[in-house]
Parts: sequence; C-alpha cells; structure tokens
Amino acid sequence: MLGVIVAGMDRAERRSDISVYFPNLNSGGVERMHLSLAPPLSSEGFDTTIVVDRNDGSLASSVPSTIPVFSLKAARSVGAIFPLAKYIREQKPSIVVANMGHPNLIALFANWLAGRRTRIIMCQHNHLTNQSAEETKWQHKVLPMLYRVFLRHADAIVCVSRGV
Repeated sequence: MLGVIVAGMDRAERRSDISVYFPNLNSGGVERMHLSLAPPLSSEGFDTTIVVDRNDGSLASSVPSTIPVFSLKAARSVGAIFPLAKYIREQKPSIVVANMGHPNLIALFANWLAGRRTRIIMCQHNHLTNQSAEETKWQHKVLPMLYRVFLRHADAIVCVSRGV
C-alpha cells in the first residue's frame, strides 16, 4: 500500500521520513500491520516513526528497537490535534500516514494548523457508513459527513478493500 505511493514519488521529490499515526499500540489490525511495515520501509532508507496519541497498549513491547515511537501525550484523539500540529511543524515529516476515522481527520486538521505541506495519506480500514450506523455516540455518527467535507484535502486515500 504505502510502497506503491512512495514508489510513485521520484527520488528528488521525496525526502526520507514517514510518520505513521494512530491512537495507541493496542493489539488491533492497524497497529500490527504498521508495526510489520515499518522495518521494510526503514530498510528501504526511509526514516520511519510511529506517532501515537498515547504510547500504551499490548503491542508497545513489540515495536522494533530501530523504529522510534513519538507519543503526543493526548488522552483522547481530539486532544492530539495541537500536539500533532506541533510535531509536524517541528519534525517536518515528508508523509504522515493516518489510520482510522477520527485520526485521519485529525491529521488533516493538524497539518493545516502546522502551516505545512506535509503529504497526508488517509487509510480507511472499515466501512465508515456501516460503522457509524452501528455506533451510538455522536462523534461516530458525524464521521461520514466530515469525511465528505475534508477528504479532498488528503494527498492520497487508501482503502484496504473494495467494500471500504
């Protein structure tokens, strides 16, 4: 997935740093997938950093020692907006790969706040409309509408299946 996007960038255009953003290191599929992708990206010459709201979860001890983890120290994803903007402004990653509903939008907004032109790649791992229909919290109910408004600001959108 990420290799295809990175391969499409010519060497002069791409810098060598990728930040992968998700909430924490719980044992979900997104977290396991990116922990397995980080070492090959690193071996291809990309400085790869895992960026999380909180550096906790059952996979925290599974992060390869060669891959740094940057904690935004945010209790909730919405609290990560300003710390992520600061991270983008100070660390200047070439690409931020965001994952899942709210973190995708947070990455877009943080990039805008940072005044940067970091490439934001949004990864969607589930069928958003179905998920929001099943949820009872308003934060999940508004995601499809927010996606329709803000999706166009992403540099790339990756859906992990045809159904998504």
